[in-house]
Amino acid sequence: MTTRLILVPGTLCDQRLFAALARRLRPAVSVQVARWRELLRAREPQWWRQGEPFSLLGFSLGGIWALQRLQAGLASPTPPPVERLALVGSNADGAGRQHWRRLQEQQRLLQRSGTAALAKAAKGHYFAGRPMRWQARLVLDMARRTPPTTARKQMRLAAQRGDALQALAAFPGPVAVLSGLDDRLCTPGQQQRMQAARRDALAQAWERCGHMIPLEAPGRLALAIQRWLAQTPRPIPISTGELTR
Repeated sequence: MTTRLILVPGTLCDQRLFAALARRLRPAVSVQVARWRELLRAREPQWWRQGEPFSLLGFSLGGIWALQRLQAGLASPTPPPVERLALVGSNADGAGRQHWRRLQEQQRLLQRSGTAALAKAAKGHYFAGRPMRWQARLVLDMARRTPPTTARKQMRLAAQRGDALQALAAFPGPVAVLSGLDDRLCTPGQQQRMQAARRDALAQAWERCGHMIPLEAPGRLALAIQRWLAQTPRPIPISTGELTR
């Protein structure tokens, strides 16, 4: 049976972020990239509500989104249909005052100059060294194609998130915590806190790699994801009530 893998991109990113990773995983893995217009609605996306088990990989804000959904599901009598969870260049920390200050700065920049300006301002923190030309062009183009309303909601999600270490610890399936040692946005300290919450996690941190792991190290990422997908998940009880809701 083919493994079903949902990839969730980060802030100001789209499916092109995962192009190199998806090529390395297909056809052995059924890969689907989530769209932020679905993710930012109040309800879970349709592929979540269908109740069919899937593995979930969240990059950066995508990982934060996944943890917040799992946190909300802790009180639900029906377990979420997530078999495995991979957090790539992400973190489980709650937002603090610095996130609110950053939100105000980002909103002013967005209002004044648009989404591409947000990416330009952050680009210096994205890569371990100077990005290749195609990487810089892709980052800016993904940002330009992100609607301002989506960008505002993404920034608000980052600034309003709660601590999700409990959700990470309670998640019953295989977990991967993957990061770059030169990541200045989701730092090694944040990775260590997640690893402490899940000592059984597949944890890797790569040298000469920053925040944009899917662009900087797609080969190493694919090998780690293949190892994570090979881990056997616990069976998820499926409620027929959920399927017909």
